[in-house]
Amino acid sequence: MEPTSYANCDSGAAQAARSAHPGGPVADRLPATWAEVELPALTPVSAGWILQVLGGGAAAVRLVPCAGDCCSSSSTLVNFCQAVLMSLGDRMATQRVDLLCPTDELPMLESLARTALPAGIVLTEPNATVEALARLPSAETGPVDDPASPLGLLSVDGTGCTLCGSCAVACPTRALELDETDGEVVLTHDPRFCTACALCVSACPEHVISVRGGLDVARLESGAMELARAPRPLCRGCGCTLPLDVAARRVQELLRSRWPGFEQGADGLCPECVRRSRSAPRPG
Repeated sequence: MEPTSYANCDSGAAQAARSAHPGGPVADRLPATWAEVELPALTPVSAGWILQVLGGGAAAVRLVPCAGDCCSSSSTLVNFCQAVLMSLGDRMATQRVDLLCPTDELPMLESLARTALPAGIVLTEPNATVEALARLPSAETGPVDDPASPLGLLSVDGTGCTLCGSCAVACPTRALELDETDGEVVLTHDPRFCTACALCVSACPEHVISVRGGLDVARLESGAMELARAPRPLCRGCGCTLPLDVAARRVQELLRSRWPGFEQGADGLCPECVRRSRSAPRPG
């Protein structure tokens, strides 16, 4: 079979509209090469579902929404899928994903190449879209900025980041992680898990994080990327770990801004070693 996928809303309003066509409901007019998926509403359909079907070899996907709220996001979803395909170099993007009114004539898609459909698809986002992009051929023409994306594009001003880790704690998908290995603290971001929820933005005390809906195939293929790095200092007196220099400098800046007479403590010493050095008897 040379497959083309077709998903329609099964609400009462949609059924009435489909039955109004002289040729009967869309399902009764489907060629044998079309695979119908009937859903109670199109709201659950995600970009990852559509793109996985296309990446698995389907010639095209058509959504047949009703006029109700259950299908209100269908056009936004279609526009995003088309933008992703165009960013991958697909010149027939607008023909491969589109909306179809219940009373429309079915389009002819004989010019599109077809292969076998995938055995199964990943349903949960953002994994569904990540899986789809792994299946689709890519020309890597650039990122796609779209609030409809199930994935996010994140950026951090490394000069203002203190590596406090608040963003990593707030991240519900562990797209942001703060790790300490080999004496260094590293903040990383994995775009494959980022949903653009923006919890990291509100959690950042320095306001140096921004995130927006969108995806970048090149960044997704690269996996986790480093955002900031700093060595972990040790007390030169006892060898215990100290706060990061970038964090200590920021605290000192804040203290000086409020108390101009603030004096910085001894560099490179923990509070206990500072106390001992100040209480030690001075040579006579």
